[in-house]
Amino acid sequence: MIKKIEKYFMNYVPPKSIYLLFFFLISAVGVKAQSSKSDSLAVVYELLTQKDQVFSLKAEKGAASMLIFNKDLPKMYNLAIEFDVLPKNSDSKFGVISRYKNQQDWTYVGCDLTSDVLTNSHWYVRTPTKKKEIAIEISKFYKNYKRHVRIEYVGKSLAIYLDGEQVTRTTASIMGNEAGYVGFRVHDGAEIELSNVKFTRVNSLIEKPVKSSSIKLMSDQMEVTFSKDYPAVYRYQIKEGNIQVPGAKKISNGFIINGKAYVAKTKVATSSGKVIYQSEIPEINVGITTEFTLHKMMLDMKVTEIAERGNVKVKTIAFPNHDIVSMNNKDDKAMLSIAHDVHSDQFLPLNSRSVDTTAGYAAIAILNNNKIAVTIDNNSIYNAKQILYHTTKTGNEYFTSLFSNEWIYRGITNNLLPLPQMKVIFAKDNNDNQTVDWQDAAYVLAQVYPEPYGADLIRNVYATITMNFASGGQYPFLRQLDNIKKFNLATDGFGQMLELKGYQSEGHDSAHPDYAGNYNRRAGGLTDLQYLTEQAKKYNAHIGVHINHSEAYPEAKAYDHEIITDIPGWAWLDQAYLINKEADIKRGTFIQRIDQMKKDLPNLSFVYIDTYREHRSIANFTAQHFNKNGWPVWTEDPEIFYREAIWTHYPPDSKSLISRFVQHKFRDGYAAHPLLLGGYSRSAEIGFMGWQKGRDFNGVLQNFFTQQLPYRYLMNHPLKTINDQKAVLEGDLVSELINGVHKMSQNGHLIKDGDNVFIPWNPVTKEKIYHYNTKGGTSTWTLPDSWKSTGTISLYKLTEQGREWVADLPINGQKEITITAAPKQGYVIYKNKIADATPMMWGAGGLISNPGFDGGLSAWAISGKDTKVVRTSYGQAVLQMAGTANASQTLNLEKGVSYVLSVWAKVAGEGKATLAIGDNSYSITESKVMNFTDNTDRFNTKFQRIKIPFVYNEGSKALNLSFKGATDSSFVQFDDVRIVKSTNQKSAHTYFEDFENVDEGWGPFIASKSSAYKTHLSERHEGYTEDTIDGDFSLKTWQEGNGEVYRTSPAMIRFKSNTSYKIKFDYKSTGKGAYRLVVRSVKDNKEVMNVPLDGATVFTGEFTTGNADDYYICTTKKGNGILVIDNFSIDGNLNK
Repeated sequence: MIKKIEKYFMNYVPPKSIYLLFFFLISAVGVKAQSSKSDSLAVVYELLTQKDQVFSLKAEKGAASMLIFNKDLPKMYNLAIEFDVLPKNSDSKFGVISRYKNQQDWTYVGCDLTSDVLTNSHWYVRTPTKKKEIAIEISKFYKNYKRHVRIEYVGKSLAIYLDGEQVTRTTASIMGNEAGYVGFRVHDGAEIELSNVKFTRVNSLIEKPVKSSSIKLMSDQMEVTFSKDYPAVYRYQIKEGNIQVPGAKKISNGFIINGKAYVAKTKVATSSGKVIYQSEIPEINVGITTEFTLHKMMLDMKVTEIAERGNVKVKTIAFPNHDIVSMNNKDDKAMLSIAHDVHSDQFLPLNSRSVDTTAGYAAIAILNNNKIAVTIDNNSIYNAKQILYHTTKTGNEYFTSLFSNEWIYRGITNNLLPLPQMKVIFAKDNNDNQTVDWQDAAYVLAQVYPEPYGADLIRNVYATITMNFASGGQYPFLRQLDNIKKFNLATDGFGQMLELKGYQSEGHDSAHPDYAGNYNRRAGGLTDLQYLTEQAKKYNAHIGVHINHSEAYPEAKAYDHEIITDIPGWAWLDQAYLINKEADIKRGTFIQRIDQMKKDLPNLSFVYIDTYREHRSIANFTAQHFNKNGWPVWTEDPEIFYREAIWTHYPPDSKSLISRFVQHKFRDGYAAHPLLLGGYSRSAEIGFMGWQKGRDFNGVLQNFFTQQLPYRYLMNHPLKTINDQKAVLEGDLVSELINGVHKMSQNGHLIKDGDNVFIPWNPVTKEKIYHYNTKGGTSTWTLPDSWKSTGTISLYKLTEQGREWVADLPINGQKEITITAAPKQGYVIYKNKIADATPMMWGAGGLISNPGFDGGLSAWAISGKDTKVVRTSYGQAVLQMAGTANASQTLNLEKGVSYVLSVWAKVAGEGKATLAIGDNSYSITESKVMNFTDNTDRFNTKFQRIKIPFVYNEGSKALNLSFKGATDSSFVQFDDVRIVKSTNQKSAHTYFEDFENVDEGWGPFIASKSSAYKTHLSERHEGYTEDTIDGDFSLKTWQEGNGEVYRTSPAMIRFKSNTSYKIKFDYKSTGKGAYRLVVRSVKDNKEVMNVPLDGATVFTGEFTTGNADDYYICTTKKGNGILVIDNFSIDGNLNK
């Protein structure tokens, strides 16, 4: 039994109006704990403390605590409870008890999981024996962050609001069947403080039948009759065919404001083609003006004013059970078609539907019978839940209706959002396929659907991703610019959108959320990034960056305890923690960082926001501000930013045909479809700049010609109708499957036959035509109508050096041309010969011209007959030398400035490859160590980076790459020569690295194997990090696989045989026995040093090499822990 709690409540308010209002301030309490044998969690009922009307409730792990108010408060069945909750930890696992009868009969509604693997929280209904999940919600109950909760119970229906915004309206049949007491419950480690608790008994608003009136609107196609008592429609009448469609069968006498029902008094008038309703809510002194207008077969409803004349400020507003349009369930072929966000559809015959206890959510909902189809749209910001539908019974008839979800009027910063709007859109056989179904309504809806910002861009570009990661600087910004030029030439100027992962800090997923002020110095820093974003537009390329507003890393300058929670997020280079986005936005720091990025990068074209699962006002606020800054939105999950995102990273599950039908022109975020295409891999296949190890330029071109190009062409044409075998689009464009082969034709002429394409571009002017045939061979095609019908046209081969004229092809009497194509070779066709393009400037923005040899041998002075540019199997240009050869280039160096010069080199056979600048040089004679640098085209090759730090004072400014082969078959390959300004490290040691000014990579170290890549240059953030030793940077590794982790690079440190060396460095290790320092040789097959690295100290040691010349220093790992090293030095006679 539970002991009675004396004097729980004060200030009882008797029944008033529709409501029975009970306001209770909880007073003195004292309850002893009692175990409940009926609860498997050993529930105890215990109120622990009470301070100034604040109640603390706590449960130990594996136990539960329950507070029941059972003195003076009547038993309740339908009720609302509101309260403020301050979690004392981030466990959640608390909720409201209602309908309590005894220990074996109660209903719990609450949040039982703060964050799953996708960072969503989970809400449940529980009884002592049953449990049902009712909502998956991104908003969380963070430790020490107060939130306001409102839960309303009506029968088996629930409405949950969090900080004034609707989490869910749903039905839970497991809830108790009888009135009972109310209270709170915490369990399994939860601890909360409760305040401002208020109970309200609720009754529904009164509904009455809608009656016909003389209030009408008419267009040349339809007539609409309105209710005289409430902003509602009685009936629609389409003039052609005299088709009648019901509006609402019943109307409410009020509105739902801030989640609560209020009675309104409404007057109606007509004026200048408008029907205007003026509604007043006396209880809260709020006025609502609603206007209807009619245009052809579309009814517009707009709230033109919300007058707040009292103290109540409107956060949300709803027209309850508005039923703006309905359909009789017995109509011939009557259907309800529903899109559940982007994932799935339902097609429900109305004659099989019964009465709904709670309206369902939809992103798009369409009603149709055999004569008419109708849908609605609105500007509610409830992401992909803007539309509500339900079936009701009137007399002996059943009707299914559509209406709008509530509108959020005040946003996350108390900012006013646009006033509510809604459209009711009718269609007959608008897509001309001799039948009326959902596709007619979808076709018309797409014509009035708000186009997301940047949608005109996404349907005209190739989308790709670049990657810098783990301090590697694998694709410096200036190299990315050269690669943009390379793609530009190979596709004859086709548009590009490039998402830069790792534009900040040490690369991808590091130092979030430092959107500005912490640009990737290894990749070139702010200066080179600014140059990239500016210059890219000259090549029809648009640069975006990957940011994160869900997780923060301790190295970030923006990381502080006011916006960072204690909930772990992604663990990669460091352990991330979830961001309290609401706190960040309300404090103003989110916008400060975003706007600083806009200031720093005025030519930035879009933003990809990762792991983002917000919706409602936070997501709306974010998207609107991005758009205000001129940035379209890219994101990860396909259902997020349902109306704003133009590209999503993970589309395989996005299979809603209804949503896709409407958004076909606007959103690249749907699964692969046999007719509508799209759904191409977002992995290595789309890029050659490191993302998912992507490096295959040839594969990217194939992806462009066979996947993205035809998909973009389809996106430029609105979809009219589709079935399993054929899609018809505007512009007389047809996409179909014939004997399992995808074909596209326009104006009756083939433009795609499997992977053999003949696609005009652009889709409007068609000034050129792309051709690509995976298998190669001869094919004949009909020219577009706008092209000439006699004479010749000009065929060009496309290469990374640009167009190469092939032939002038004759046009036959049927306006056809015949092309003989090489396999997997791109071509472009013009009406006439065109002038050669201006020669490309490679290496622009840097000190070295043509640093990656994309321009052949241009800008290099060559000696030696066996020097040439060759291409790897994956399409990368490299300089190859054999025999005795040299390539040189004079640089514009500044006197007294420190530089780091480097080049990637691979020796095949035996020979000496040398990088030199003035009197400084470094050579390698073999390449036997595999390159495991992730996210680069050199991964799993034997390219290693030769590096020379130097200070230029005077003398030669000539950069030299040279080779002297020992055999006729020996050769070297060089690629990506780079020089950057640096800071000279003054040291008396033979070799010294303090990691403060590393140009790229891990100083002298390279990865010893394919790894999780959890090693990077850790940056000090005082008060938040403990993984640096001296200065601002150290080398940190954690969570790599066991075995050898990293080693000295033979292209930077080469030990001589039978020579003694001293090594010294600072270190600290958190895993006892986990890490060891080893010096070993593969050729000698032995180790000359193997010592543990435990604790935190300065390591000093000496070793002597054996007969081999391949000794190297490495760290090995067995177990768990973190290893940080700094101030690494070697003394002894090293090879150069």
